Amino acid sequence: MASNSSKRIIRTFILLLILGLTVILANKAVRTISLAQRVAANLDRLREIPLSLPKSQSDLDLLSDQFNTLRGDLSLLRQELEPSFPLTRKMNWLPRFSEEVVHSQEILEMGIALSDTAIAGLQAASPALELWDVSNPAALTAQLPLVLEQSQPYLSAANESYQNYLDLRSKIDLPRMDPLTQPLLFRLDELQPTLTSSLRLTAELPALLGFSNAEPIPTTFGRELNNASGARYLLIFQNEDELRATGGFVTAIGTLTLVDGKPALGTFNDSPTADDFKHVYPSPPFWLEEYMGADYLLLRDANWEIDFPQAALSLSQLYGFYDPAPLSGVIALDQMAIVELLGVTGPISVLGFEQPINSDNLIEQLRLAKLVDASHFGGTSGELKAFLEPIALELLKVLLTNPQNSFEMEQLAKAAMRAFEQKHILISFFTPAASQTARLYGWDGAVQLPANHDGLMVVDSNIGFNKSNALVNRSTQYSVDLTDPQAPIAGLVVTHTHSGVSEKPCQQWGADNPQSLQKYPMERCYYNYLRVVTSADSKLIESQTNDVSGLIFGRYVPAKVDLLAERIEGGQVWGTLMTLPGLSSLTNTFQFALPAEIITSIPVPTKVTAEFSTELFQSPANIYAPLTNDYAKSYQLDLFKQPGHKPESFTLNLRLPPGVELISALSQPELPPPTITQDPSTGRTDLHWQFTLLTDTSFSFIFR
Repeated sequence: MASNSSKRIIRTFILLLILGLTVILANKAVRTISLAQRVAANLDRLREIPLSLPKSQSDLDLLSDQFNTLRGDLSLLRQELEPSFPLTRKMNWLPRFSEEVVHSQEILEMGIALSDTAIAGLQAASPALELWDVSNPAALTAQLPLVLEQSQPYLSAANESYQNYLDLRSKIDLPRMDPLTQPLLFRLDELQPTLTSSLRLTAELPALLGFSNAEPIPTTFGRELNNASGARYLLIFQNEDELRATGGFVTAIGTLTLVDGKPALGTFNDSPTADDFKHVYPSPPFWLEEYMGADYLLLRDANWEIDFPQAALSLSQLYGFYDPAPLSGVIALDQMAIVELLGVTGPISVLGFEQPINSDNLIEQLRLAKLVDASHFGGTSGELKAFLEPIALELLKVLLTNPQNSFEMEQLAKAAMRAFEQKHILISFFTPAASQTARLYGWDGAVQLPANHDGLMVVDSNIGFNKSNALVNRSTQYSVDLTDPQAPIAGLVVTHTHSGVSEKPCQQWGADNPQSLQKYPMERCYYNYLRVVTSADSKLIESQTNDVSGLIFGRYVPAKVDLLAERIEGGQVWGTLMTLPGLSSLTNTFQFALPAEIITSIPVPTKVTAEFSTELFQSPANIYAPLTNDYAKSYQLDLFKQPGHKPESFTLNLRLPPGVELISALSQPELPPPTITQDPSTGRTDLHWQFTLLTDTSFSFIFR
């Protein structure tokens, strides 16, 4: 009896223990699920907040509250799950979510680190809120020192937290993750270069803005940027009426110096002023020597390179012969950049000009000013570009002081961004984080073709010693045939049209021709060295170019296409010489064999698969969704807009392989949908896009 009683007591105890453990585990499970649901709800609320810069303390407080709540819930969730982490480390045998379960600790800590980064970033932004209320840039620069001083501790904390996130992220293998969770981490990975460079840029800002107490920053030239005299930038004024690869002939130069954030313009000079033949100048590119008779590479021609960061290095080194003081970077702008700014400020009154200068008459006034003696503009008689300095000084004064409160800072920011996007302004920094940031946003005019992408850039360079680009327009057609995915081909048709009345036969007018210095020579034949940038492994199959009309330095040049030894990352460059008289058109055609690697295999986003009819042409930002194990083919094309070039009529034709289904056709920036034609007899699908090329434009096509 005693034995049975003891057994009952033991069984009862075990039952109560199991029941107690069950209650405890159930309670823990309920708490864990509840916390997970709260985390998901917080993430949903964050996604619903409009993606824009906060402009008030209430905007900042709303975001801060959301991230603080998210961080708190993630910390509690981590605390609840912490006892299970040693067990989850060994669960790589799971059929699904094994990578997520094994690294559950790292994933939670990544969320905490990202929340800390956001919280610190918002705290850093708080002192800058007052800058939204300033009425002019001069007031803004006056407040910058205090704002940077107050923000710096929080920016350092944000950098530290994000580095912690990156360390944790390096432990997770994205391809091993489940298709349901892959897209979120994939999106965070895509943002990583932007976030990293932006956070690192904050450490360089004091030096880039010319603060005397800034920490020295290493530069491209292997020396440190010392701000004893402020931060200096070389200003390059490019004239797109005489088009060159990076925007136009270097017609004038100057400097912009920032001292504690306050800008001051140096003297503007005609570009030959910087030539100092006491120094040994480098040899010119072959084609400048061959077709323009150049003996040296001088500053005025140093933007022959297609890639602006490379050209900026040449420009700064050659300017160093004239002024050896260190530079923080190079800023290039053309006439349309000033038009954009005048569209914000309204008319300005400038010494030497009989009428106010505005966005409508600027270009005409600049062309006429060359005919007027420099003394009329306060310069020395004989100076060729004396009219530019009073325009630059007056425009800078109006932009800084906004005397009539005629514009808002937001208008100015939008105009500047538009000029950057359309490549009327280029900036190349010589410090690492600023350089990377400018490249990510496309502000530096770099030309880099990504691996496994098709790429195209058409580049005009006026070598006729004239301003005929003012009267020349260009249209381009690019037709890609993917009928055989193993051997894709592309046809390029480039047509130039000259609306002016120029001399016939064509005669190349050199710098020794006095007439070219006495007037603005637009009514001349267009002498152009046409270059085409393609992906590195493309091969030229055939071409139809034209014999040169007129002599080049006294000799005849037959039609030919050259493969050039120019430095383009991921690309190669082809070139041909052409001449175009007034009131005529000229077409050059090229056919390329494209590498098979431009067609890649990718997982199909289920969102697009499930909602084909409505999602077909959505922008890339809306296409992120759980991936499936269903693979499709992808073709991506990057079009690069030449800086300084006029808006260009562009036609893109794409023929897909027979019998495939088009899943998506996307463009960035977003364009109207293409025209699609299908031939039932052959199973072919053709896409046709007609648009105006204003900015760099990328296309992504998915089919199966």
